[in-house]
Amino acid sequence: MYKYIVLIVVLVVFFLSPLVINVKTECRTQYGSCPFELESGKLYQTKQKIAKSLKNNFLVIDYSTQFKFPNILLVNVLIKKPFFVLKNDANQSVAVGADGIVLSTVNNSILPTVIVLGNLKKVGEIVDTNHLFALKLIQGVYEMYQINTGKIIDNSLVVELPEGIEVIFPIDGDIQVLLGSLRLVYSKKDGFHEIDLRFKNPVLR
Repeated sequence: MYKYIVLIVVLVVFFLSPLVINVKTECRTQYGSCPFELESGKLYQTKQKIAKSLKNNFLVIDYSTQFKFPNILLVNVLIKKPFFVLKNDANQSVAVGADGIVLSTVNNSILPTVIVLGNLKKVGEIVDTNHLFALKLIQGVYEMYQINTGKIIDNSLVVELPEGIEVIFPIDGDIQVLLGSLRLVYSKKDGFHEIDLRFKNPVLR
């Protein structure tokens, strides 16, 4: 009889504990601490609120929770990685994900960077299509020549390569074709200082 009473008590505690235990939430990402705060409170309610919050957070790819005795709710969050940086003439910069969403503001970065005129998109917004195209182009240039900065001038992406050779890209089209054309032409380095890729055939000046 006593064993049954103990078992019942254990079961009651087990099922009710999420409703009565107050937990302290600790959040971490693959990069360290979370860039946002999560609520603490009753275990069950806290897990529900966290689920709703993280599912609606544009930064979050996936997450998991783990209760650590006696009162810690550990939240492991996988957040989006910044791939590029957009910078404007007012020296403001934002980090941009692979999908074009602005993830955060930044001060300094070694990521592929495109300089534009005017206001930048706010955190959570999607950058202009031509800006994302330019960012992907400069990423390709960086992978080939370790040049990580370009500037949009008159609806073209302008990049200066080693030896003072300037490249002018369109900001639409086929990125791989443009980068392939650049590689082919630049390898010659035959008495020109500018490669214009805005036309069907590269123009050298």
